[in-house]
Amino acid sequence: MKRRLLFWAALALAVAGGAYYAHVDPTFVPACRALTAKAGAAIRRLAADSETSLKQTHLYTSVTKELRERAIRETSQAGAKTAPAAPQAAPPASKAQRQSLLTVGEQIASGHAFAQHGFEFGFNTEAQMAAHIDRVIAHPFSVKRLIRGRTAYWDDDTHSVVILDPNARDGGTAFKPERGRFYFDSLR
Repeated sequence: MKRRLLFWAALALAVAGGAYYAHVDPTFVPACRALTAKAGAAIRRLAADSETSLKQTHLYTSVTKELRERAIRETSQAGAKTAPAAPQAAPPASKAQRQSLLTVGEQIASGHAFAQHGFEFGFNTEAQMAAHIDRVIAHPFSVKRLIRGRTAYWDDDTHSVVILDPNARDGGTAFKPERGRFYFDSLR
């Protein structure tokens, strides 16, 4: 949080300084436009390189594999079902029934976890985060029982923690703590 505030404060100071200098020296604006175009091109190249690097990571390949396997299972299950003799309208499922059909990862990712922490992992969808959470729970590096019935799982590959919380509406959270493994070890 402090880093974000510091970033925005520095950016505001830079913009204010640039605006003042543009007022003093009219040749400054065209020079800034040229520099901005070069910086934009460099950022686009870095983004493309980062995307390529991400696709080569173990996490990306395991999440992609899990998503493909889910799609195949869902397709084969849908094809295996036979149509009922007479169409019947199913009663609407309650929220609790819908939640019970989700995997733990889907439940957590559909809560606050993806919205607040998905960017930390580079995930674009809740499904990607759900697959990651399910993988960490299934194959954790370390597991820790916490107070209030919570359970924490540590993933050494991504330096992330998944916390199952039966008392929370969304079932828990997943994120990359700034202090890494030390954060996980200090959980109570």
